[in-house]
Amino acid sequence: MARSNRLFSTALGALVALSIPCAAFAADDATMDHSGMASQYQAEANAAQEKVKEHEDMIKRYKSMSTPKGSPMTKEQMVQHCQNLVKAYKEASAEASTLAKDHAAAAHSAH
Repeated sequence: MARSNRLFSTALGALVALSIPCAAFAADDATMDHSGMASQYQAEANAAQEKVKEHEDMIKRYKSMSTPKGSPMTKEQMVQHCQNLVKAYKEASAEASTLAKDHAAAAHSAH
């Protein structure tokens, strides 16, 4: 279970790191490429949704199989791990989608 939590923390940390570039541009709104940032955040939202689908598929497979021999994790632990990642990736996708919409609106209002 410690491995599962470590992987989840690593994935969540990586997702949080994706939002750091926004802070670097916040000092000078006039020089921000809102359209480009909207595209970047939409791509991040789409990538996170793909991860949601991957882990939802894994959940289905894990639920239908027995625990592999020699596995350090039980079937239930593998399912829980994927459920945790699905939740994190859904949250990341929603946040990136919101940022994409906000930057698209800012790009539109700048013209």
